[in-house]
Amino acid sequence: MNPSWKESISRIKHPQPWFDSAPGHQELQNDCIGWFFDPTQGKSIGNLAGLTTRGFRFTYSRAYVSMPSFARVGGSKLNTRTYLMPQLKSAIAIVLLLAGFLSNAFSADLVYINSSAGSERLLKSDFNRQYFALASYVDTQERLTFCGISSISAALNSLPTMARPITPALAPHPYFTEDSIFTELTTKIKSRDDVLTSGLTLEQIGLYLNSLGANSSIHYGSELSVSDLRALVKSSLSNRYQRILVNFDRKVLNQDGSGHFSPIGAYDSESDSVLILDVAKYKYPPFWVTTSDLQASLNTIDSDSGKSRGVVQITVNPSK
Repeated sequence: MNPSWKESISRIKHPQPWFDSAPGHQELQNDCIGWFFDPTQGKSIGNLAGLTTRGFRFTYSRAYVSMPSFARVGGSKLNTRTYLMPQLKSAIAIVLLLAGFLSNAFSADLVYINSSAGSERLLKSDFNRQYFALASYVDTQERLTFCGISSISAALNSLPTMARPITPALAPHPYFTEDSIFTELTTKIKSRDDVLTSGLTLEQIGLYLNSLGANSSIHYGSELSVSDLRALVKSSLSNRYQRILVNFDRKVLNQDGSGHFSPIGAYDSESDSVLILDVAKYKYPPFWVTTSDLQASLNTIDSDSGKSRGVVQITVNPSK
């Protein structure tokens, strides 16, 4: 038998997480759910010492076990440079499948729009008209800290009576670019260099919007119940002269990252879920999240402001 430090586990359907590592523990890794054991304590490999349930995506892949040359497993010395025993392989497969079920039970129920379920939900949703008005203007944020800037430009470009600026690069066509959001007035609130460093807070987003000629209304997550949020989203999506931006914590939704801004594009009453048009397209496509999970992600503290995250409702006058 050919010795190897890797042992494949064939075609297991499992979540792809971001792992937490534990000092002194070995980790089952490479696109599979993490679980740990301490070879120095002689514990069985099936004795779970830790389990991560964050950030899963179902996929077919191969998993590998990486351990030191010799580890003490179940009280006996095991040479891990040889293939694992078939029964051990089966045990790991069972653990992986169970871990997938556990992560589903404790993870936010996100449905991405590039899945059949996500696209079908959009077409059947009862509050989807604003998606078609907004989605074509949602561009990928140009800098890691420009999620708020990108969300502003998408929302303002999509509003029917909003006066767009003419920039040298796109003249004579009027259009909000991320650079055009930084005006003499907005940079007094926070300079471009400072935004590059730490982004914008919920309050600063509102002040930027007011300076650009829109009317903003801020709703902090700490003051919004799930029913309040649902009513606010449905009201804004029903008004062609309004848009709504959310400032949420990705960690609460089991996504990679932390505080983030993006516009809302639709709401589906049957699933009680909101469609987030993520401006970080290099990370995630648009996704559906339940209203309760979204509210939980809004009711988190932004360390820059010391206040909770939340929602910005944007309104423009019906006539110019």
